[in-house]
Amino acid sequence: MTPMGISRRTAIAAAGAALLPISAGAAEPKVVAWADTSAFPKGPLARTVGRQFQPPETATTWPDPAPLLGPDGPTTLAHWRGKTLLVALWAEWCAPCLAEMPSLSRLNRAYRSKTFEILPIATGTHAFNSWTDAQDRLRRMKDVDLPTLLDASPRRNALMNRLSSVVSPAELHLPPGVTIVTASLPCLLVVDPRGGLRGRFQGGPAPDGKNGPMDTLEGEALVKRLAEGALAA
Repeated sequence: MTPMGISRRTAIAAAGAALLPISAGAAEPKVVAWADTSAFPKGPLARTVGRQFQPPETATTWPDPAPLLGPDGPTTLAHWRGKTLLVALWAEWCAPCLAEMPSLSRLNRAYRSKTFEILPIATGTHAFNSWTDAQDRLRRMKDVDLPTLLDASPRRNALMNRLSSVVSPAELHLPPGVTIVTASLPCLLVVDPRGGLRGRFQGGPAPDGKNGPMDTLEGEALVKRLAEGALAA
């Protein structure tokens, strides 16, 4: 399954915006609209699973100062500026999110450096009230040693709603019991060293990867190229 085959997400951006928690008097947070084209149609990333990622419709940066929680308390993604990131949005109720964590952990061990990192962020959670709750969930998993961050918005779901646009069950032909919320994750995002959102893969496994798109040779090729600085220039 590729993200281009999931839905026409731009048609439902307004619906996603309506779900975001807004403080009184605050401007409405922007929901990122994603194009149904390839984020990396040419160059070194085109020969990887990167060609299945979607680009934002317009040049867009990570939505800082989106509040996050880490081991040392409140933080933002600006702390990682200067690194290329592969961000994995996940939640405890998302089975495909959890299934891809061992692969992401293995790849992070192999390719993490001063200029590249795989960074999970828990969002849309129903159970995590603290960063410790989120990290403990990953610690209990076999072969997973990834540090995570936690969406610190009031409802713990702002990043999911902004970046992993709500999709229509009618368009997806979802089975009974699957909702627009459970269809929003897992979601992988490529963020360049300047904080630019460069691509998104939303949904379940790639055709040849049983545990997500990174559980493939082309997935590892994407991580290797990112770690080598494909987006650093």
